[in-house]
Amino acid sequence: MRCWQQQHGLKMIDYVNDETVPDNDETLAEVIDSKQYNKWTSSKNFELGVKSMTQEIDAVATDDADADADVDETAPYKSAITFFNKELKQHPRNAYAKCNIALCECHIATISLNMLLVDIFSGLQVVKIPNGATDEERMALIDAFYQEKLKEKETAITNALKLLDEGIAMLPAADKESRCKALLAKNDILKENDLDENLQEACLIEATNVHPCDNSYLKLLNFYSDNENNEMVEKCAQKAQTYLPDNEIVQLYLASCEVKRENYDKALEIINQLISIDPDNAELVKMRASTLSHAKRYDEAVDDIVTLANGGAIDDAYTPLAAIATISDENLSKLLDTIKKQEQHQFSDELPINWPLVEAMMHEKVSHDYNKALECAKKAIKVTNDVTTLTYLADLYYKLGDVNKALYILDVAAVKDDDNNNAFKHKIEIAMNCGLADQVVNDAKVQSYLGSNLMSFCYSTLGWALSAKGDWKNAIDCYEQWAKSEEDNIMPTYYKARALVLSGKVNEGQEILNELLATHDFNYNEETKMCALYYLGRTDESKAILDRLSANTTQLIEMTYDDLVALGPLPETMSNYNLACAYALHGDIDQAISFLKKHFEGNSDDALNYGYTILDYDFDNVRDNPKFLNIINEYKTRWLNGEYKPKE
Repeated sequence: MRCWQQQHGLKMIDYVNDETVPDNDETLAEVIDSKQYNKWTSSKNFELGVKSMTQEIDAVATDDADADADVDETAPYKSAITFFNKELKQHPRNAYAKCNIALCECHIATISLNMLLVDIFSGLQVVKIPNGATDEERMALIDAFYQEKLKEKETAITNALKLLDEGIAMLPAADKESRCKALLAKNDILKENDLDENLQEACLIEATNVHPCDNSYLKLLNFYSDNENNEMVEKCAQKAQTYLPDNEIVQLYLASCEVKRENYDKALEIINQLISIDPDNAELVKMRASTLSHAKRYDEAVDDIVTLANGGAIDDAYTPLAAIATISDENLSKLLDTIKKQEQHQFSDELPINWPLVEAMMHEKVSHDYNKALECAKKAIKVTNDVTTLTYLADLYYKLGDVNKALYILDVAAVKDDDNNNAFKHKIEIAMNCGLADQVVNDAKVQSYLGSNLMSFCYSTLGWALSAKGDWKNAIDCYEQWAKSEEDNIMPTYYKARALVLSGKVNEGQEILNELLATHDFNYNEETKMCALYYLGRTDESKAILDRLSANTTQLIEMTYDDLVALGPLPETMSNYNLACAYALHGDIDQAISFLKKHFEGNSDDALNYGYTILDYDFDNVRDNPKFLNIINEYKTRWLNGEYKPKE
């Protein structure tokens, strides 16, 4: 909100105080009626109006923490309007005052609605709520009040735009710069309020015609770029070059147009010319690296990426390098050779990139060589012994089947990770996937006692682990705590109801499930609806949903990318694992075994949960089936022997 205020306010103040027209270097006093212009801009009321606007704009520079929460941010604009109106009584043709009033009205409308939103989110009483009103009734009243205020803002913006149009029409024809700035301000108001895009375009075109300048052309270029109108981007950039031959951004737009036409040599010529002028500009080097990659000049692209990384311009060299490596198999070895050259700097604090870590990721993600990745990750720890690197090392041990070492390293990482607890969360996830219910209970309890930012996660995983151990009472308590921490999430309530049914309190659990079905829309969440119906004993209805979701899943897997695009919004599907669970619940053993086999043969990271499968009570109907046990044990053996491979 404040940035928006600053942009528009400053623009208007700039042009009302402008004393020159760059077109011909003549002063405004020589081009327009000097007496009339000076009378408008030097009158006391006009000066006081500008001063009032400046007070709010200057306040943007102050720290919000030091600001008085009770200050009315609209006050300077209201004061400015008072003075500008006095000015218009004396000089009705003062177009600058009229334009400024229009902008002030827009500021007031926007600020007022934003202040209301702050009050609502702060829990302040913004509307009278009857005693005894439910949460739904309370929210409906607040929403109705907000919608009313939103309409008031829309009306105020419409009136302000009308006033701005009047002001623009009154501006002296010779003052082209002011007219351009007013049109750009109008465009910004239209854009900020998601109003007519055709009108936005018309404002920008008129602004460039009236006064070709950096602001007008760059805004028009951004407009066409945002709307992905490549043809108009190119036409606009070519026209802009006539007026702004040395503008870097215009040149970059022209270069991007050449890239889209696959005219890479021309694009690189433009970019290299800009780099020769500004060799330290990291953004230009990034664009050159991207263009070189498109042109399949990968060695040069890699050189630029490495240079940027070593210079601190990018903190993730792995991503662009991996993207290049996957384009052509022969590139991986070249990239690894390039990375190895950086390892001579691995103990230097000056380089922001941990190159052994990048090499480890390349081996893991591109060539899927986990043992080689582990070697590099061990070197990476010597360079940067931080949470990210430790967690990555632990994850490699986990994927290679050394669970104990993975959990130990994550303990070490958790000590360093005081703020986010990501390492501890990952440790709990691994313990869940390996079926270590006791470990999950202990770790999740520690985090919940500490009151960490993982409260919802801890209560959900505690509920799972305690259910797996048969401790239904405490599991239900955890689901209740989870529900309190995520009031808008229906899943903890569903899990509580399911736990009640499975623990023997069938009526109590089914009452909650019936209430969920009656009060919630399960659009694109039919999987949960299916489960609720199953535990209500309405198995024919739940089986019908299951078969439909299963058919959707099979259909989408067999479709090509073009078919998926043509299909439009995709229907709801289920994972192979969840399909196996659901068919097991419904007693369809063959389907359950079939989907579970697909899950483990998929070799995706999701398959690293054989222990979770063993403890999952959805599989009670197939737990003693030899095929079920063979699938799990075969995968477990393969994984613990370090033979895990990700899905290609």
